[in-house]
Amino acid sequence: MKPVVAKDYSKTLQGELFLAMQNSGGAMFKLLQQTESFAKRNFEINFSKNGELVSVSHVRPVEDGNIHVLTFPLEKLENGLEMKEGVGLYHNRQNQLEEAGNLKSVLKELVSKSDSYVEFKELVEAKKVEGIEIGFTADNRNIHAKRFGEKEEYAQIAVSTVGTGMKLLKDKSAYEKGTFPYDMETAKTFEPESKVKSNLEKLK
Repeated sequence: MKPVVAKDYSKTLQGELFLAMQNSGGAMFKLLQQTESFAKRNFEINFSKNGELVSVSHVRPVEDGNIHVLTFPLEKLENGLEMKEGVGLYHNRQNQLEEAGNLKSVLKELVSKSDSYVEFKELVEAKKVEGIEIGFTADNRNIHAKRFGEKEEYAQIAVSTVGTGMKLLKDKSAYEKGTFPYDMETAKTFEPESKVKSNLEKLK
C-alpha cells in the first residue's frame, strides 16, 4: 500500500492569487470581473479593510474536508500598490452583494441569529427548502454553503469572524459530546414547534 501523501493546497492557492494579481494589472475592477471564474476554480480573493492584507482561500471544502487560506501583505505582491488604491471599490462591492442577500450574507445571518447550536441546526434545516445546503468544514473553522439552481452559488465564512461564532462552536462541541447545553444557568426548555417558528421569524 502506498503511503498517503498530504496535498499541498497552499501552492495552488498562491499560484491562483499571483496569476490573478498579474492579469488584473493593478485594476481592482478587472479583478472583480473575474469573481465567477475564480469561484469555478474554487477560490476567492479578499482584502482587509485597511488594504494592508490580501487573502486567498477556497470557497468550498477540498479533499481533506477543509477550506484553506493564505494571507499576504498586499504591497509585497505584483501590482499590489496599485491594487491597494482600489480596496474601497472592493468593499463597496461586497457590501452591495450582502445587501442584495448573497450566500455569504445568509451564512453570517444564520450564525449571528443563532442563540445555540440547536437553533442553528433548525435554521439550516429550514434553508434546505430554499435550495441551500450548509455545513461545517472538518476542522470546524469554516461554515460553507451551496445554493442550488440554474446557477450554483458557493460561499464560506470563517467562524471566528462572526461575533457569536466561537460560542456556536462551543455549543456544537458540547452537543456532539452529549453535554448540551453546557451552560445550565442559561438552559431553557426546548419546545420544537414553537422554537422552529421563533427561529424562522428571526430570518424575516
